[in-house]
Amino acid sequence: LARGSSFTVGDMDALERQLLELEALEAMFPTELSFRPEGAIEALRSHVEQDNQATEDGEDMMPKAIRVDYQLASLGPRCIVSLTLPRSYPEGSKPISELSAPELGQGARTLQIKIKEHIDSLDEGTECLFDLIEWLREAADRVLKDQKSSKNKPEQDTKKGS
Repeated sequence: LARGSSFTVGDMDALERQLLELEALEAMFPTELSFRPEGAIEALRSHVEQDNQATEDGEDMMPKAIRVDYQLASLGPRCIVSLTLPRSYPEGSKPISELSAPELGQGARTLQIKIKEHIDSLDEGTECLFDLIEWLREAADRVLKDQKSSKNKPEQDTKKGS
């Protein structure tokens, strides 16, 4: 850290950890993830690589938060979980989730509640996006199974009545 810099090592550590996690996720899920605002990872990388110094220009380019959009294609083409990462993530805060899943109808509300409960159960101070994405994949599979079983129940009841 350069002398006279107002940027603390703790801040940089959080941003470096965030950058490493986002770069790894981008490589593992190139078609399922997108990042907002556009150029957010590049701005974060540039900020981190500035010899651990914050400049006025670097601060202006850094988004206050990065949004990771994860497409749950198995649930439908418009089913997206948005995870907002505050600048203090992972050390001082957890991701904030928002689900957009018009295909799920009322099931979307239930899934959103489960996502929030899962995030609340995670340890603060640790990178959790990979684990969260894996949990989301499993949750999507459970939703699909539930939808199939609920579709099959009325058919079975109808057959019994015949």
